[in-house]
Amino acid sequence: MTTLSPDKPDEDCHISLRLDSVAHAHSEEALRFEKPMSLEYTGDRMNYHWSADVIEYWINSSEKLEQWFEIKKAPSDQSEGLLQVEMVLDTESILI
Repeated sequence: MTTLSPDKPDEDCHISLRLDSVAHAHSEEALRFEKPMSLEYTGDRMNYHWSADVIEYWINSSEKLEQWFEIKKAPSDQSEGLLQVEMVLDTESILI
């Protein structure tokens, strides 16, 4: 899960984004994820290994924030077509 927090300590808010599942569009079978198997980070890069077949990549530099996924193997159902990546977004914000 990636969490963004405010620069000012007197502001109470955060935004977090977490992978929930990968599935073929219109399929009932999905790869579901609760937490990553492992986490790698070096410098401005962070990699979440959700399974042997799904890795989430982040680069956080002063110019930009990038995110992408490597999906080595689709869910084992016989569906074809586009894969759907579902994320969970959690926001809490209290402005003073």
